[in-house]
Amino acid sequence: MIRTVDGDTIDGLLWQHLGRNDEQVTNVFWQLNPHASELGPIFLAGVQLQLPDLPAQPVKQRARAWD
Repeated sequence: MIRTVDGDTIDGLLWQHLGRNDEQVTNVFWQLNPHASELGPIFLAGVQLQLPDLPAQPVKQRARAWD
């Protein structure tokens, strides 16, 4: 659980705390915090939000030349 400061955004918070703000982590954020959509795109100070418990970096598949 985190508490926002004035001017925080979802993308900024996800990047700051998880190092990523891709579609997967953003979707999980919205599932955990459905009330956040009522607060607008820029948060005021003191909003409590739950961050997703996901790996810090998305898993990347490597292409092999022989595949």
